[in-house]
Amino acid sequence: MDRHPSWRAGWGLAAAWALLAVGLSLMTLVSLCTLRVGVDRWFPPLARALARGALAVMGVRVVVRSGAERLAGRRARICVINHASQLDVLVIGSLLPDGVTVVAKKEMLFVPFIGLGFLAFRFVFIDRARRDRARRSLEEAGQRIRDRAATVVIAPEGTRSRTGELGPFKMGAFHLALHTGAPVVPLVLRGCAALQPMGAVAPRPGTVTVDVLEEIPTTGWSEDTLKERRDDLRALYVGELSG
Repeated sequence: MDRHPSWRAGWGLAAAWALLAVGLSLMTLVSLCTLRVGVDRWFPPLARALARGALAVMGVRVVVRSGAERLAGRRARICVINHASQLDVLVIGSLLPDGVTVVAKKEMLFVPFIGLGFLAFRFVFIDRARRDRARRSLEEAGQRIRDRAATVVIAPEGTRSRTGELGPFKMGAFHLALHTGAPVVPLVLRGCAALQPMGAVAPRPGTVTVDVLEEIPTTGWSEDTLKERRDDLRALYVGELSG
């Protein structure tokens, strides 16, 4: 596959970055000037609009084939995603539920404009090199679920796949579910890696599909069976992605 963006893809990428730069800068400024008062209410709809605009100018269409109603409203839940491409960030951004908190790797802080926005809106960052800091970050995410009926979005793989194939699942999302009792809502993304594989500068125009699967209750989970729960969820993704 040609990793050099076409003329159209290059202009689409430039326009998308310009839109993100202006939009996120303005949203960050408002967030800081208001000391983040009310940010839980106004951030998700504006972020959705901004992500959808960036995807549109790049020619990427997102189709939620099933389960869109499972993202409606504000409530405690843990949305998990398969992570195979940089494009996933905008795809998930276009679908963010109300009252959302994103759990992201620390390296996202250094992505131009996107990292600034993540920091301004107090998303939770995981330092994968420091286990103690990673644990504290997950505890903070759990506190938001309990206190603010927040939706947390997290990729169980921890980082995007280098090959586009589903990677191994880490335990963070499952410990979070165990200690909060919040249900797990799996989102299955298809097409992101095909449009923007590892190393590609810009995505090709095309369609990404998303299926929001039935939520998985976690109230009966225990520490003893947590790895089994992880393996079951990964098997669910393997089945969905191979179908």
